[in-house]
Amino acid sequence: MRIGIIIERLKVQCPLLGEWVAPSVSLIALDPAEIKGNLPLAFCHCASEKATDNIEINSTWQEVYSDFVIQIAAMPPDSTDDYLESVRDEIKAALVGWQPDGAMLPIQFVGGEIVDANSSHLWWRDVYRTAVLLAENP
Repeated sequence: MRIGIIIERLKVQCPLLGEWVAPSVSLIALDPAEIKGNLPLAFCHCASEKATDNIEINSTWQEVYSDFVIQIAAMPPDSTDDYLESVRDEIKAALVGWQPDGAMLPIQFVGGEIVDANSSHLWWRDVYRTAVLLAENP
């Protein structure tokens, strides 16, 4: 899965994120002051790929399922509004049902979970899935 096209779509379709969408970096390496001053932030990376067995004898025909992650830094957990949910809703609206060029399936939402929380922000991770076809004839 090409993460660049996911990031570009989020930049265009998610006004709450604005330009604060990027490929994943080490979350430990991020400066807490930079995080707090730019909330919300989103980082994207491929999490896993799983291919089906090849069904052809003299060529290739495999489905490759790709899971990718959107990690979001948002308002602290004691915030009284549902800002994180608003950001997640925008991301889901931009991705779920969209079929990127080259994909054989539209993007599906797989699930989400909290990653970390402190007094200045929290990290949330959502997982999405799509698939591509590897097909080659001799």
